[in-house]
Amino acid sequence: MQVRFHRFSPFRPPGWRFDRVLQMIDNTPVKRCVKSDDEYVRRFREFVLRYRSADQATREQLAWRDLGVFLAYQLYSEQQVNNRMITIIESRILNGCTDQVIADELGTRPEMIRWYSAMFFDVRGRLKNTGWIVDRVLMPAYEAAINAGLDQTMNQPQRNNNNDPDNPQMMTFSRSPLSEPFFDPTTKMFAYFGGPAVLDYILQCGFHKGVIAQGKDDVAPWLDNHTFTRLKHRSAMAAQNFEVNRFNVMDLFQVHIQIKTMEQAAAGDGVPQSQLLSNIAATLKGLNWAVGEKGRKLITGKPVERYDDAAAELRTHEMLELSSGRKPRTMDGIEKLALPAPRKPTGQEDQHADAQQGS
Repeated sequence: MQVRFHRFSPFRPPGWRFDRVLQMIDNTPVKRCVKSDDEYVRRFREFVLRYRSADQATREQLAWRDLGVFLAYQLYSEQQVNNRMITIIESRILNGCTDQVIADELGTRPEMIRWYSAMFFDVRGRLKNTGWIVDRVLMPAYEAAINAGLDQTMNQPQRNNNNDPDNPQMMTFSRSPLSEPFFDPTTKMFAYFGGPAVLDYILQCGFHKGVIAQGKDDVAPWLDNHTFTRLKHRSAMAAQNFEVNRFNVMDLFQVHIQIKTMEQAAAGDGVPQSQLLSNIAATLKGLNWAVGEKGRKLITGKPVERYDDAAAELRTHEMLELSSGRKPRTMDGIEKLALPAPRKPTGQEDQHADAQQGS
């Protein structure tokens, strides 16, 4: 019943199996497993009981006996030291990566990833349930980051004597707020919604593996490209975390207006200008432009041929309908139209034409 409850409950936390283990072993007396407990819960309960009662030498024996379980528990129990590695593992899981892929990236065993995922971050069965991922994984990560930032602020001397809670100078961090503690929620957000390529970009801090300078002439362009890429990387992370208050809200409005102005200047009817020009160029290249005898050959035997030398020129829609095998009603009697016969102008008309030309 418990397994079925956690399987379908929208309130299930990612670490529900480990919570079940603690519920049993922290009880006095220690509770036994029941039929509904799966193999992960049973083996992990036995391991934690042995680990807690063992000395250092015995714990080393436990490591070789069940290395995957040992490494997963060690990673969790030392999470304050291994927080960045935990973020990488959990972000890769949100990406949908396999245990082997994650293990190869971190230089460890896939069974460690499998046990960590099962006991502490059981989300793989719900990656398509976006609402649950946001509510039970991503938002708690942001709340934990905010609380960690507030704790750091409380333990530091204030940089000013202003007690205004909206003053951004009141928020200080011992390390960069984009790395600690907001690295975890930001990375997970990009991992889940951006995919593997975006996560690689975030984890590699804007660097691209394999893109190296081939010689001295490539050093300056490489550094320029890295600087631009790094700025985009930091801006993307900062956009997820900065605070909106009465000191910066007008600046945000101005930025929004400038972005919309740039979009309108670079777009036509909602289509980017570069794309619009590309489509026009492709259309023009597909047209058969021809004049004279070459143009006459193109329409030989076509319905349009008989009207090519007519006195009246066909409209665009008439040519389209005619080429499709239909004759528009507006063309009725067009064959009977004729231009007036040429005549020699009188002397008075010649003088008028000369005057017009001279003016």
